[in-house]
Amino acid sequence: MKIIESQYVSIGQAAKIIGLSIPTLRRYEKLGKLDVDFRTFGNHRRYDIESLKKVFSKNNQSTKTICYARVSSAGQKDDLHIQEQKLLDYCKNKKFDDVEVIKEVGSGLNYNKKGFKKTYPIDYSTKNKTSCD
Repeated sequence: MKIIESQYVSIGQAAKIIGLSIPTLRRYEKLGKLDVDFRTFGNHRRYDIESLKKVFSKNNQSTKTICYARVSSAGQKDDLHIQEQKLLDYCKNKKFDDVEVIKEVGSGLNYNKKGFKKTYPIDYSTKNKTSCD
């Protein structure tokens, strides 16, 4: 097999290309979700760019980005609009396609707020709360 160096990337470059962290790629390898194409003599991982793009293409996974903006009072609605714009600009810069912004006015963050409940599919009203890792 002839290896053309430019088509293979390091783990750091692979992480940037697909938008995941280096530890996540290592974990995926351990779990068998991702194969390393080869290792260098120094035991560094090398990934084929085309293989990465196929495995992590948007056709293979549906991803929706949920943004949550909240202000404490109705008098801060202009701030709410600014938060929404900043979130949308960030998502646009990161090239996120499917973006939804949930906006809410209300003092204090609690798990029973209607807008907050939309962001995560866990029933926070139960007494047995679990932490998210």
